[in-house]
Parts: sequence; structure tokens; C-alpha cells
Amino acid sequence: MKTRVAFCALAMSMISTIAAGQQVSVNYNHSQSFAQYHTYAWGSNNANKLQNSILAQVAEQDINSALQSKGLQIVQENQNPDLIVTGNGGLKQQTS
Repeated sequence: MKTRVAFCALAMSMISTIAAGQQVSVNYNHSQSFAQYHTYAWGSNNANKLQNSILAQVAEQDINSALQSKGLQIVQENQNPDLIVTGNGGLKQQTS
């Protein structure tokens, strides 16, 4: 029983350390009203796209869900969308 509790405590501390290591930022014009925008498309010309295909797929699904829950509809980029969405990812190494 003590081993199980110790293992669970160790696992939780490792998970929280990994989760705390992630940094996500979003940038947009906070004074802009998005009420007039109804469609969006994923930008195809993105040099900084996420390189890990699994992470990119999960991020795209989450972003699609969030935007669609706000009433936006996804269209193809050649259909003149109101917004172009891109996902960017990078790696920053720090030494201490």
C-alpha cells in the first residue's frame, strides 16, 4: 500500500513538472471586435508550422473546436475567408 501511494505521488509530481514546462501564447488585437467575422481557413503558406504531426493535428482540432463554438465556419483558403489561422511552434532551449 505504501509503495502504491509513493508511486502515485511520484507520478503526479513528474506530470506536474512536465505540464509546467509548456508555454503557450496567443496574439491578437484586443481592441478589435470579431463580431463581423464568420469564416476562417487554415493558412497554407506557414514556414513556422508545428513540425510534430501529432501535436499539429491535436492543436488544429482544438482550435477548430474553439472557433466553431464561437460560431465561425471553416472554409477553404481559396474561398476568401474572413480570417486566416496559422499554428506556429518552436523550441527554445535554456541553460542554467
